[in-house]
Amino acid sequence: MSHETQIVLDLPDEVAELLEADPPPHMEIRWDPLPDGAPVPPPCGETARFCVAGHEFFAKLMSLPTVVESKKSVDPAGEVYYESRKIGQVLVVAKSREELPAGTEQRDGLTPPMAAIRERKWRRRPLHDPKAVEQVALELERGLRGGGPLKPEYDMEMDELGRLQQQLREEQLKKLKAAEDIAALQAKAPPTNPLLRVRQQTQLDKLKRDEQKAEEECKRLQQLIDNGGIPLPTPAPGKKKKK
Repeated sequence: MSHETQIVLDLPDEVAELLEADPPPHMEIRWDPLPDGAPVPPPCGETARFCVAGHEFFAKLMSLPTVVESKKSVDPAGEVYYESRKIGQVLVVAKSREELPAGTEQRDGLTPPMAAIRERKWRRRPLHDPKAVEQVALELERGLRGGGPLKPEYDMEMDELGRLQQQLREEQLKKLKAAEDIAALQAKAPPTNPLLRVRQQTQLDKLKRDEQKAEEECKRLQQLIDNGGIPLPTPAPGKKKKK
């Protein structure tokens, strides 16, 4: 039974061109000496020499923030694929040891949409809002009473708070989407064309304004919900003193 080894490589463009030659060149990974008793394969953070087509480069094994699935096909038409491996590490190759990244994890994954994925996907969730808990209690009371109507003021309060909480969820999604778009846009290399560079900066500024607007609206709605759906009093304009 044959054993297949798969590895994800993060290569500079000139090194990738060497691998794309026809026929494919010989490739070899030589791990730097490890202390006795070290696990095999080497742990993340270990360095190596990446040899291809007679050239030698520096390399470092790093972990990925999320697992990557690799797929393969035995269908000649390439229409049917099946999962062959789950990969959680990447070998980063550079022309000099100084160009290798620090740390043991490639924070932004393999593609621009994965920028800061840990902070965005595994962020701390907000605690349950007391008003939302109160609404659930009222609904339970309604069920225990056979689905009969609650007091009119309870129904009015629940309808208004439910509408505000729905608006809050929509604004939170807008803010999250803007933050993801900003992270993806900032991860891209700036265009060499001045016109495209200005267009990219304009798009980035618009996304930041959208994010700020959504954040302000979230704060306003949250204050309304905390206040029981009652609009907050606006400060009276000060009277001008007569000279």
